[in-house]
Amino acid sequence: MSTGLIKAIIGPRRAGKTTLMYQVVQYLINSGVDPNNILFLNFDDNNIYNTDLDLILQECQRITPGISHIFLDEVQVKRGWDRWIRTMYDTKQFKQIFVSGSSSSLMKEDISDILAGRHLTIHLLPFSFGEFVRYVSEDIFTERNIDQNKAKILNLLDRYLKRGGYPEAVDLEEPFKTVYLSELFDDMVARDVVARHGADYTIAKRLAYYLHSNASKVQTIRSISRSLDISPDTVSKYIRYLESAYLVHSLDRFSYKVKEQMRPMKKYYSLDQGLAGAVSFRFSDDRGRILENVVLLELLRRTVDSSDSRIFFFRADSDRETDFLVMKKERPTELIQVCWDPTDPRTMKRELDSISEAMIFFKIKRGSIITENMEGSEKVDGGEVILIPIWKWILGKQGLSQA
Repeated sequence: MSTGLIKAIIGPRRAGKTTLMYQVVQYLINSGVDPNNILFLNFDDNNIYNTDLDLILQECQRITPGISHIFLDEVQVKRGWDRWIRTMYDTKQFKQIFVSGSSSSLMKEDISDILAGRHLTIHLLPFSFGEFVRYVSEDIFTERNIDQNKAKILNLLDRYLKRGGYPEAVDLEEPFKTVYLSELFDDMVARDVVARHGADYTIAKRLAYYLHSNASKVQTIRSISRSLDISPDTVSKYIRYLESAYLVHSLDRFSYKVKEQMRPMKKYYSLDQGLAGAVSFRFSDDRGRILENVVLLELLRRTVDSSDSRIFFFRADSDRETDFLVMKKERPTELIQVCWDPTDPRTMKRELDSISEAMIFFKIKRGSIITENMEGSEKVDGGEVILIPIWKWILGKQGLSQA
C-alpha cells in the first residue's frame, strides 16, 4: 500500500480475489479513508458493464468529487479497460488502483504487456494449509505450541489433504464437496480454456483429467500424446492453455545446460489437491502424491512473487530423482524429497540415496525429506538430511500467529 502502482490481483477462478478486494476496502476504511472516496465497480453488474467507462467515472465524481481509490472487479469483460486504466494512472487520477478478474484474461504475461511498468502483481492461490487452519480452527497455533497440539493439527491436515484449499469447498461435506469441485473444474475448462482460446472442450477436458490423474509423475509430450491418442502439437498447446487457467503447473527437470532444460521431460501438478481428488482417477488414493502436490504448492507460494527464484525437479545420471530443487539467483539453495512414511528401511535408504546424490552434485550440505509425521536427522555422504513433518514445515516456517 506504500506505492501508487496499479495492483493486479490474479489467480484461479473462485480463489477469493473479490473477497480480497473487499478486505482491502475495509482496511482503507479502518485506516481513516472516507468510504465516500472509495469506488468499487463490479463489471458483472449489467448496468456497469453496458455503460461507458468515462461516463461511469463522471457520474461518480458528480456524487463524490474526492474519489481517491478505485477497485475494478471482473475488469476483463469491459472492452477498452486497459487503455482507460493506463490513462487514469498516467494522469494521476487516483491514489490507488486495484484490478482483478478471471484467470483467463488477467494472466501474469498479459498484465505485463498491458500495464508495463505501472503495476504490481498479487498472486492469489487457494488456501495454504496455514490459511486453512486459521479459517476452520478456533485454536491459536504458534511455533512454540505446535508440538503440544500435534493431534489436532494432524486431524486438520487430513481434512486439508482431502478437501483442498478452495474457500467455498472447505465447509462442504460429501457428496457436495465433490460436486462443487467437479463443477468448478468443468467451469474452468469451459470458460478459461475453451472460451478464451477457442479450444475443443472434449480434448481440453480429457487432457486436464489425465494430468490431474497422473499428477507428480514424470511425463513427456509424446508419452501423453500416445496415452490420449492426441497429436503432440495439440497436447503441447493445450497444456499451455491449462497452465494459463491455473488448472495445472509444470515443473522442468534441472540441468546446467539450457538445451537439456528445454527437453520435454516434465512433472505436472494440480493447483489444488482437493480439485485433483474430486475429478481424477487414482490420485485421491495415493497419499504420497498428494503430499508432494501440497509441497509444490507451498513452494510456489514462497517463490511466486520472487523474480529470481525457480523450482525444478532433479534427476541424476543414475536416474535417482529428487523431487524439488529451489534455485535463487541461479544458485541452488534447497533440496527437498517428499515421502509419506519412510519408516521402512528400504524406503528410507532409497530416499536418502536420492537426495544425497543431489546434495553432492550441487555441493549443498543439508537437504530435507518432508513426511506426514516422521522427524529426525540422518548423516549422509553429502552432509545431513533433516526429516520434518509437512505440518511443521509449513506452520513452523509460516508462523500462524503472524497472520
